[in-house]
Amino acid sequence: MDAKLNLVLVLLASPLAVFALNILVHALFRAFGMPFVAQKTVFLCALAGNVPVFAAAWWFSLRHVADPLELAFGLAFVFCLHNALGCFYYQCFSLSETSLHIHALTEVYLGRNRDETPGAGVNTGVQASKEVALEADEAVAVRLNRLLELGQVCKDGNRYLLTGGIFLHVSRLFDFWRWLIGCSAPEPGKRP
Repeated sequence: MDAKLNLVLVLLASPLAVFALNILVHALFRAFGMPFVAQKTVFLCALAGNVPVFAAAWWFSLRHVADPLELAFGLAFVFCLHNALGCFYYQCFSLSETSLHIHALTEVYLGRNRDETPGAGVNTGVQASKEVALEADEAVAVRLNRLLELGQVCKDGNRYLLTGGIFLHVSRLFDFWRWLIGCSAPEPGKRP
């Protein structure tokens, strides 16, 4: 096979390698009962993915390149493209981890509707002070109002119901992805 085609195939496989490495790392942390920060491990897996990607790029393609300038450009291309894909992977994960829109949609999808009582809180699983809980309530209320304006949810009394918009499908995709890499366990009967 052509060396350039081999290089393209290695680079196409690199996001899958990072994804598999991420699944393995999270599984090991869980198996040994070690706490981990999901965003940090995603970032480190993307960086660590450079080693197997460079090794595969060298073995399948770059070792056959005779011209030193072409070799340098090939190595730079592998470095830039793999790390750009790793950055994209990290950003997508961060989006799923921190986006209040996705969090609000997931809460509604799982049936954990907010109560209209001020300070009622959102089920985050974290015990916070009243001030932090009120700030979280206000932030989620703003996001829920925005979702109402976008037509992604509708309000029925004190409950928010999903209307099945595109954000729901995206949030379910991110929820499935987080479940797949071991960052959240699906609730019984609620797997996306």
